[in-house]
Amino acid sequence: MKIKFSKFKSRIHEAGNLDKSSQSFLNKINKELGNKLIYTDDLSDYDCDLKLIYIESGGSEGYFLKNFKKFKPPYILLTSGENNSLAASLEIMHYLHLKHLKGEILHGDIKYIVNRMKKLCR
Repeated sequence: MKIKFSKFKSRIHEAGNLDKSSQSFLNKINKELGNKLIYTDDLSDYDCDLKLIYIESGGSEGYFLKNFKKFKPPYILLTSGENNSLAASLEIMHYLHLKHLKGEILHGDIKYIVNRMKKLCR
């Protein structure tokens, strides 16, 4: 199983401790998954079984909307819920639904997120 992700975060959060909390969240997923999530800067890199869009913080909606055409539907948004990432994901999903584009938010406890990732890979 090969899972890649690209991430979006607000420039306001770039200098803060956001990377530590995000790294902890991603490490927990990796441990439960038994695989390494592969980070890619290339938003159009779909050489994988599942491509995730990690919404790392609130305020990233604008960056996502400027770049969302580089992704392929369905848009699978991953959120830890910290730093207003869930709120940003909900705003993004609302926009996608208005455009009649399919997507999903992966949010909840680590076991749920990993189980859903496995299903999506199949």
